Amino acid sequence: MKTIDSTSPATPTPETSSVEQKVMAGPPTQIIIGGLADPQLVKKGGNFKLVIAAKLVDKDGREITGVTSVWTTTTAGATINRGPGNMNGTFTLNNVQQNTIIQFTVTTQQYPAIRKSVSLRLNVY
Repeated sequence: MKTIDSTSPATPTPETSSVEQKVMAGPPTQIIIGGLADPQLVKKGGNFKLVIAAKLVDKDGREITGVTSVWTTTTAGATINRGPGNMNGTFTLNNVQQNTIIQFTVTTQQYPAIRKSVSLRLNVY
């Protein structure tokens, strides 16, 4: 009587292998900013704080990791700092009394020629 050994494991083929090849990002081409509402709103006399999500990406939109952001603002009385995270920023404007335009720019230490500038309306209610 002939028996078949059915306990031997199947050899994975490229079609059935669960291991995916991870595509590495190419050279960086732009900085993208997460969806920001325009206008932003703040109560008169209130403090306005905005956490900004940013990514450095290649031409196909793949994220470039391991970079450090550099944030600047030209908005009078405002501050902007890096974080939370390596690419994100936090914009703060205290004691807002009137409608204004907030402006900021982000670049990276590693790729200073690539930058993104944003202007948003800040309306007082």
